[in-house]
Amino acid sequence: DKLVAWQPYNFHAGNFVDNKGYSPQDQTTAELLKSKCIPMPNWVFSAKFPLEELKKWTERQIDIFASAGLTLHQVRIKNPGQGNDWTAEAIWTHVKTIASVFQARKMDPPIVYLHNH
Repeated sequence: DKLVAWQPYNFHAGNFVDNKGYSPQDQTTAELLKSKCIPMPNWVFSAKFPLEELKKWTERQIDIFASAGLTLHQVRIKNPGQGNDWTAEAIWTHVKTIASVFQARKMDPPIVYLHNH
C-alpha cells in the first residue's frame, strides 16, 4: 500500500468538536489517512477558540496520525479574515502552543504553515 502524494488542506469542517468528542475535521482526517491520503490538519484561527482548545486539537491530530501508523509533521493555521486579532504576537502564540504539545510528547517541532487572506 503506497501513500498518495497529495496533501489536502482539511479545514472546511473547522475546529468544531462537541462534548462527546465528535469532530467532522477529525473524522475526515481519519478517513483520508485510512485511504492512504495524508491531509494537512488545519486550525482555523479565531478569537472564539481559546488556546486550551488549540492544545486539545493538536493532541487529537497527533493521535489520529498515530492511529494510522504515521507521525504528524506539519499543520496549518488558516486565517479566515483580516480581523484586528490576527497579529504577529497572536500568530506566534498559536505556533508556540502547537509546538508545546509536540515537545510534551517528545516529538520534533512541527512545520507550521500560515494561510492569510
